[in-house]
Amino acid sequence: MRTLFAIVKNGRLRIVQQLSNKKRFLMVSLLVISVLVLLTTTSMLADDDGYEGDSEGGAFGGLGEATLPLLAIGFAYVFLRRLHIYTQKYLPKKEYPEIRAFVASAYRKLRKPLFYIHVATLGLATIFGLLHGWSYWNSSAGAFWTGMVAGVSFTVMSLAGLVMWQKYRPFWEIEEARGLIKWIHRQWVLTVIAFIALLLHLAVGD
Repeated sequence: MRTLFAIVKNGRLRIVQQLSNKKRFLMVSLLVISVLVLLTTTSMLADDDGYEGDSEGGAFGGLGEATLPLLAIGFAYVFLRRLHIYTQKYLPKKEYPEIRAFVASAYRKLRKPLFYIHVATLGLATIFGLLHGWSYWNSSAGAFWTGMVAGVSFTVMSLAGLVMWQKYRPFWEIEEARGLIKWIHRQWVLTVIAFIALLLHLAVGD
């Protein structure tokens, strides 16, 4: 009985520690987002010329300025993960041991906090992007459609990533569905489409 009690107690302790780590990472992520949004909003209000999207895009026109830095921060995790994969796969062990070790060490230390920041910032950027793109409905067809294409592309990838992260049933229990969800979240086609649409949106919006 004591052994069983110890196992249950240790199991609960590990769960509590895991939840505590997740809460800490989420709190850091929310803090980063709050500071970023606050700085962006303050910059927008302090600008005497104003933001061109505010008049053309309605109430959500200014969200475009907050979306871009959120995307940049969110993709830091993707960059580090790909850098780790490629250095371990393509960089020769004998010729570049220090670089391989440095990247691997950085990935191990930064993976968890960057992942939670990745989830929080890209989730918020997707919402901001959709609202910003939709705000051009009555003012600019080009800005509306390019914004919506980018927003919908990020939404599809974000939803697939959310299912991967939380392992939602029944999707995650079906092997074919798991493979499709992983492919949707990790492929580069939608990412390229989203960024091309985003660049076109910036050009049309200006």
